[in-house]
Amino acid sequence: MTTWSPELELLARLSRVAPTADDDARARALAAAAPDWDRVLRLAEHHGVAPLADVALARLDPCPAPPAVRARMHALHLSSLRGNLALHAEWLRLCRMFASHGVDAVTLKGFPVALSFYGDLGLRPVGDLDFLIRPDDVSRALALLGEAGYPLWPLWQAAVRNVGLEHVLAHGPEIGCSSERGVVVDLHWDAGPAGLSLPTDEVMSAAVPLAVADGAVLVPPPALALVLLVLHGEKSAWGRLRWLVDVAEGLERMSGSDYQAVARRLDAAGMRGALANV
Repeated sequence: MTTWSPELELLARLSRVAPTADDDARARALAAAAPDWDRVLRLAEHHGVAPLADVALARLDPCPAPPAVRARMHALHLSSLRGNLALHAEWLRLCRMFASHGVDAVTLKGFPVALSFYGDLGLRPVGDLDFLIRPDDVSRALALLGEAGYPLWPLWQAAVRNVGLEHVLAHGPEIGCSSERGVVVDLHWDAGPAGLSLPTDEVMSAAVPLAVADGAVLVPPPALALVLLVLHGEKSAWGRLRWLVDVAEGLERMSGSDYQAVARRLDAAGMRGALANV
């Protein structure tokens, strides 16, 4: 972390479900050095770690952050929680819709990560809803989403109209829809980022039920979920601290055999050194 700014390192030290004593001590030292607190707040919002930072600051006694900073961080936490609660209800509605029409849809990232790796719906902000489906189910899934108020984005509408859905399926890994309220749904038929090997059938066949509300949804098993998170982070150059925290929290909950399974899967995908970036 020696090349990170003090503000970003402070956030990193606060952004764990269970920070260590070393994390707390380093956070106190960084806070005592008078960081740019406005920048800390901007970074917390940008990187999606304000809920974790808010909980960590509340635990430290006395709190090293100025009262105005604490109040703003807490407000960001509550805003994230409200957004997650509303989106969670919509996620379950779409999961039930797919299941009732015989479309196997595996939820990627998002809520399964928040529930399985963080253990708290409010600690990990969720943006888009990502579903992995089989290529043969894409047309039916798009029709269902359209009926549910999720038309294709204009760009995708034009692509399907001009070259056909089969061409889109053959030359891309996903397609996007959104509702009038701005909820974005990404349908994926390719489990791995472009150019990386992670067969969709492997993820679909390995999917396990995750108990939620009064039913269950399909999600990747923990080791495979972690592989997908690492591949996503690599594809996106780890542009959000939240993505690093996702992987770190997943690793905390893994057995040695699960970790070896992750390493083997990344090796098979040509990403032997990916975990070294986390």
